[in-house]
Amino acid sequence: ASSNWSPSAQAFESFAGVDQPLRVSVFPSRAGARCVALVKGEVADCEAVPARVHSECLFGDALGSDRCECGPQLRAFMKDVLGDESRPSGILVYLQGHEGKGIGLEGKLRAYNLQDGPERLGEAEANRRLGFRPDLRRYGGARAALRELGVRSVALYTD
Repeated sequence: ASSNWSPSAQAFESFAGVDQPLRVSVFPSRAGARCVALVKGEVADCEAVPARVHSECLFGDALGSDRCECGPQLRAFMKDVLGDESRPSGILVYLQGHEGKGIGLEGKLRAYNLQDGPERLGEAEANRRLGFRPDLRRYGGARAALRELGVRSVALYTD
């Protein structure tokens, strides 16, 4: 480990579509986002580890909303990387506290009302009207978690 920011809890857990149990590490909140890392295989001292940093999205991830691509992107990484037996390693860093680009669930619902209202505002404009910056998320916690896991570099999977 490269820092003193250790996981607050760790366990191995099985997930549907994944060939082996994954190490699940929960890191304490940093800058408003708690990190949950799902780790396949050995990643310490490794380079180009397949990784996805995923922002929490209740509606997309858990409830299957078609307003966003969050859920499909999360499930694709779980299947294509963590569930692929030919890949020896991979990491999913799930950032709690990032809901709605950091505005929270309540803010996201208020923005949905503006998006669905008579003006049909886009996401960025609805957030602006509610007094939010375009994106409030911070990713320092994800970087710190990857460092703590000993990862040298990642092959980042993005949207």
